[in-house]
Amino acid sequence: MISELSRIFDGLHYQVAVIITGADTQRERSALRTLIKEPPRGLFAWGNHTALPSPNADLYHQLAAQGTSIVFPEGRCPNIMVGKTLMTDQISGGDMLTEHLVLNGHSKIGMILMEDDIIGHERYLGYCRSMIRHDLPISDRLIFKVSSRQMNQIRHDHSNRDLSKIAACLSSDATAVICQTDELAFNLIRVFESHKIRVPEMISVAGFDNSYLRTAGRISLTTMQPCPQSVTQQAVTAMRNLLQPGSVREEKNSWKLIRGGSTIQLRG
Repeated sequence: MISELSRIFDGLHYQVAVIITGADTQRERSALRTLIKEPPRGLFAWGNHTALPSPNADLYHQLAAQGTSIVFPEGRCPNIMVGKTLMTDQISGGDMLTEHLVLNGHSKIGMILMEDDIIGHERYLGYCRSMIRHDLPISDRLIFKVSSRQMNQIRHDHSNRDLSKIAACLSSDATAVICQTDELAFNLIRVFESHKIRVPEMISVAGFDNSYLRTAGRISLTTMQPCPQSVTQQAVTAMRNLLQPGSVREEKNSWKLIRGGSTIQLRG
């Protein structure tokens, strides 16, 4: 993502710099204060905890007032009133992926989502819509929410205790599970396989975003891809139009199902 952004904006004669906050609110605040001293022309902000109000909204507002164009590629916090947010219809994506599993014979479908991320909330709503439409039960014991802190622990410890507990519950009660991201799906499959739970023979796993992790494991992931543009491409288009109004035509994204080996059709 960073490489693609750099390549495109280097070609447009803009310099690109990256600040890593690690989804930490105080680091984000420190970074914004630094930027306010020398405001950039544009800022891509992958927001922290976007389902919650941001303690740093005042700094985003100040930066925008100084003339910085801001794009939030994956949603913004509800109290940030500046910048452009790019939100593919996440509800329809959750609906489509759930529908795919239901039509392949799955009725006990679990989900793992980020509890403090607005994208996860909307994908969950799409899951609920599909389950209700097919008159299938939405079981609270099959819905698991992880925090940003837990997600960072999962990234650094693939045998993570929290994820192992989730895997044990899902393997005993569900035939399929939807993960908010490919990253979660990839790590969940690793935990399943470490506990001799075969994917997809014993449980199907699906993710979102069609990332490089789709083909990083033993089996390819079933995932959802935004189309016709990736999130990065949408972000670039939005920023170019803020910096040079009307320079690029914006396209409305929908979803495409990418079938992989991580899901299977159940036999009746």
